[in-house]
Amino acid sequence: MVNNALNTQIPKHTVPHVMLGFQYQITYGLRFLINEIKVNNYSKLSIERLDDLSAEINEKDLALIELKHHLVPANLSDRSKDLWRTIREWADYILAGNSLKNTKLLLITTATATLGSIAHCLQFDQRDNNSILERLCLIAKEDSNQENISFYSAFLRMKPSDQTTLVEAIRIIPEQPNIEELHIEIKNHLRIVFSPDSLEKAIDELYGWWYHLVIKALLSKKVNISTSNLHNKIQDIRDWFNRRMPSPRYEEVIPPEDCPEIKPTMLYLRQLDLVKLSEARKTFAKRDFYRASCERSTWSSEEIINLNLLDSFDNRLREKWEFKWQIMKDEIGTSSTTNQKEEAGRNLYKWVETEANIPLKPEWPGFPEYLTRGSYHILANRKMDGCPRVGWHPEYDILLKDKTED
Repeated sequence: MVNNALNTQIPKHTVPHVMLGFQYQITYGLRFLINEIKVNNYSKLSIERLDDLSAEINEKDLALIELKHHLVPANLSDRSKDLWRTIREWADYILAGNSLKNTKLLLITTATATLGSIAHCLQFDQRDNNSILERLCLIAKEDSNQENISFYSAFLRMKPSDQTTLVEAIRIIPEQPNIEELHIEIKNHLRIVFSPDSLEKAIDELYGWWYHLVIKALLSKKVNISTSNLHNKIQDIRDWFNRRMPSPRYEEVIPPEDCPEIKPTMLYLRQLDLVKLSEARKTFAKRDFYRASCERSTWSSEEIINLNLLDSFDNRLREKWEFKWQIMKDEIGTSSTTNQKEEAGRNLYKWVETEANIPLKPEWPGFPEYLTRGSYHILANRKMDGCPRVGWHPEYDILLKDKTED
């Protein structure tokens, strides 16, 4: 037997409204997160979970967002279906036992709000909530507007204290950009990220990724899209379209004698002491560590490359080192002398000095070798689970376990 609901025909004139409404919802979500990147390090967006959009902001605040898009000019009057349908949605949320603590209720619409109307008053933080509540209650008790009866009923089923909490949480934002204007805003934001010749293709790439993520979020209500997800993707796309290797800036820089990066107690230098490296080669190591640290710090602060790329680079460095280190340990065995262990460690480090020129990206060969050597020293100085991430001596992980600078 066929479900009658499936046979219900949607009037043809409503189809564009429905399709554009959903398109507006996901496009506004993208614009929302782009704006959040500028002000919040931690924001997460959900689609069709608690509301049209729901946003976790700064790990503590929640915003439930209702979106209303109109193809023709519209006005949010006191008895507007948009206003009362939205109030019904939020009333149902409260009646289901949900708290509005640290929660804002946002109605974002392309419609206007007439001066003095309830919607106009609800735009502002400073307003008379008691007066607004009284006006809503009077309207909700009317029985002449049959279209809104179910909306009014949900509002009236709430306890007076919950009605007060609801009104206090509402913020109406009228006269928002329509869907075409949203696309223009997003494009204008991305102009400062992508070169003019790659802008259109980059935007297409971003939208393709965004729609895929939205579908994933719709299929699993647990999926959130964060500002960091979006920021990293924009940088990935930028790196792809601007596939120019960053230019070296520090290949002739010598570390100052008093800089902390070359103190003898630094873990990467203690690692070299474990294998009895000469002072001359330790001087080269200090220089490489300093130059690579300067490059990486500049790339991070100026957002020249995606930070994910540095993480990937470090992981590739460590993977290649681990392969060599395990071979070394197998070759020296368990009965080797102290001198043999030190010699094996020096030979492993010699590989770093003379052969391990690993590019930041496979398509970016030719960067000065101090980046690889210095990055290995950065890893030798960086701890994970109490041990430096890489080392040269066969027993560095035991000898330097939980060691810190003296």
